[in-house]
Amino acid sequence: MARINVSQLKQACVDRGWLDRWLDDPATPVPMPMTPAGGIPVNGRLFHQLVAGLVQKLCVPDASAPLLALRSREQIWALLWDELAAAKVQALVRSQSAEAALHLAEALKAWCQRLAELRANCPNFKSWRSALLTHEFDLKRVAIQVSDGGVVEVSGRPDSVQVDPVHGIVVVDYKLSRGSNGTLDLLQLAIYARMLRLAKPGLNFAGLLEYYEPGLHLVPKTEAQLNAIFEHEVQPVLDRIAGHEKLMSKLKSVQVGHEAVRLSWQPKAEPDLGRDIEKAYNSFKVPVQVMGRVEAPQLVRYLIRPGLGISFAKLRSNAVNLKIQLGLHAEPLVMPGSGHVIFDVVKEKPDTVWWQDEVQRAELTAHASPLALALGVDINNRLILADLCDSNTAHALIGGSSGSGKSELLKSLVATLVKRNRPETLQLTLIDPKLLTFGGIVENAYLTGPILRDIEESLACLHLAVEDMERRYEILLAENHTRLGDRIAQGKTDLPFRVIIFDEFADLINSGREEKKEFERLTKRLSAKGRAAGVHLIIATQRPDKDVVTGQLKANLPMKICLRVTNAVNSQILLDEPGAEHLLGRGDFLSQTGSTPVRGQSLFIPQKEFLELFADKI
Repeated sequence: MARINVSQLKQACVDRGWLDRWLDDPATPVPMPMTPAGGIPVNGRLFHQLVAGLVQKLCVPDASAPLLALRSREQIWALLWDELAAAKVQALVRSQSAEAALHLAEALKAWCQRLAELRANCPNFKSWRSALLTHEFDLKRVAIQVSDGGVVEVSGRPDSVQVDPVHGIVVVDYKLSRGSNGTLDLLQLAIYARMLRLAKPGLNFAGLLEYYEPGLHLVPKTEAQLNAIFEHEVQPVLDRIAGHEKLMSKLKSVQVGHEAVRLSWQPKAEPDLGRDIEKAYNSFKVPVQVMGRVEAPQLVRYLIRPGLGISFAKLRSNAVNLKIQLGLHAEPLVMPGSGHVIFDVVKEKPDTVWWQDEVQRAELTAHASPLALALGVDINNRLILADLCDSNTAHALIGGSSGSGKSELLKSLVATLVKRNRPETLQLTLIDPKLLTFGGIVENAYLTGPILRDIEESLACLHLAVEDMERRYEILLAENHTRLGDRIAQGKTDLPFRVIIFDEFADLINSGREEKKEFERLTKRLSAKGRAAGVHLIIATQRPDKDVVTGQLKANLPMKICLRVTNAVNSQILLDEPGAEHLLGRGDFLSQTGSTPVRGQSLFIPQKEFLELFADKI
């Protein structure tokens, strides 16, 4: 049975790359939030410890009359300061700064004010348990059911469950900062609300985020809102975790003798540069330790631990120096990892990863979704999977300059869709202005029509796709379905999945202002509503500059795949960070399906093999 804790589960919901690593190794750490450079440390753990200590004193059975008589913020703060906080806050002045100590003290005072308000609004107050039902208690192995009838056990420790005068019984999460990803806070609240509902049948739980910054700011969420977040964001992740557990159990039951598993790509012997990397960095007064080495199809990855006091920026800024010192043919790609720094040395020529071999791997063949895609192979020889039926990867934006391997990637994605579907369940609309990617495909049962080339045809196609999407919604509503996949699973194939693949959409964007506005309007509508109706977009360009890849377009297409691009600006536009300008080309890419880009090598399918997939479906 699969098991996960709340911190891991919320990270898995926002970072599918992290989820892939965790499924492979459950010891994979959850990234810790960092205080911004120059920011005041918020000491969230100490805040929780002090609050929990006071609640424990207040909520003891047969509490003394003075404890029950506490009413005002000043009275509660005096008790907290004298009994618990004074020594800790004063120690912060010495170990961190007066600003950090003041920030913690003000946050604690705001919490005391909140406690006083709960006390005042409790009409039948007999003990502090009247307002604070529970505080920092363990929810162990709560069984949450998944779609196939199995369960995933989730464990965690919510901060508090309170009786709020406005919102009723609420699960509360204390936060001392907003962080860079507020979605994580809402996910945590939704997960705890579901766990409490399962652990305490008959009770309903709303949610409350209490941000102490250091003044209190409340963010309430109704039970219905938390349920919607859980169903749309958390449940699909639990389904995937349970499916992976079932797959691993099946694989373990298959006897394969003592023969080692053969890689579909055959690595060439590459020299170990670990010691040389350490010496080179040390020569620039940047002490590091190489912790490990992994060989991938297109590169050799070194895992580096910086010396004490050495920032990541120092390692990245010396990348050009290391290229020269080590005699590398290309600048190494230096990226932050979980507990280490990644240092990628690219091969002069990547090893070929054959599509035919990879699509037969169990990770893909056992995947339940008909729209599961194999993007490529990651650094650890795992398939990088994406599911168009998943809201986080429902539509894709792909960028890559000439020679990056963009066309071969698109062909491998199309090949995978065709292999996993019949024409009755999948229809493809291919837009290829230069006929360089899909030019060899003739009229075919998988296609909605001829391959489109000009701008007018492309816009007309998108208009028709929007009309088709709205028609599908009407049918789904009339038949009480919430998504097309459920309808197809019941054997109704008159409405197949529809995937629109647009190679080099920049031609349309650059044709005129009105055309650009109309293209963005149509893609926005399709991306916002298309997933449930089974309509999906995969669009690609050689020129991911700010005029082509606008902010609106990026926001509407959640999955990003960036192959080699011309410069760091293009990488920043597509992935929100530089790095893709240093990729090797020939299918070397960074995919972003969560918060952290994952490096991979795309699959190669020869043209003859690609066309043969369509040959008997004319």
